[in-house]
Amino acid sequence: MSTVALREITTDNWEECIQLKISEDQAGYVEPNVVSLAESRVHPWMLPLAIYAEDNMVGFVMYSDERDPRLPRYWIHRLMIDERYQGRGYGRAALQAVIARLQQKPDCDEIWVGYVSHNQPAKRFYASLGFVEQGPAPWGDHELVARLTIDAG
Repeated sequence: MSTVALREITTDNWEECIQLKISEDQAGYVEPNVVSLAESRVHPWMLPLAIYAEDNMVGFVMYSDERDPRLPRYWIHRLMIDERYQGRGYGRAALQAVIARLQQKPDCDEIWVGYVSHNQPAKRFYASLGFVEQGPAPWGDHELVARLTIDAG
């Protein structure tokens, strides 16, 4: 299994973060990291983090560190692995680390994620981690949502 560390986005690494790219065939599946960083500045419950494998920044994740007040749930808002590092298990390791963090919150009984409806790799990926598709996203945009139920105790 791949090992990753989730680290704060700082003045030292934000430019590297916004340079991370997905492959051309994944265009439209995830917002650019610069958009996510801007969004986290106006929505303080969103926590953006860099994904590192050893000392290499390999991806980006952003999740609700508190319940999102717009839809009062915990959300995985973004997950991306740079095209140079895909297929090595970093995305799975990062998402498992986020799930472990959220499981520590006493009021977290479920975690939600949205993805573009025709993104079959994302659908399979989230399902493999226990997320169950719930149908269309409330915000539309041809997205689906899936839920992971957190066991109490």
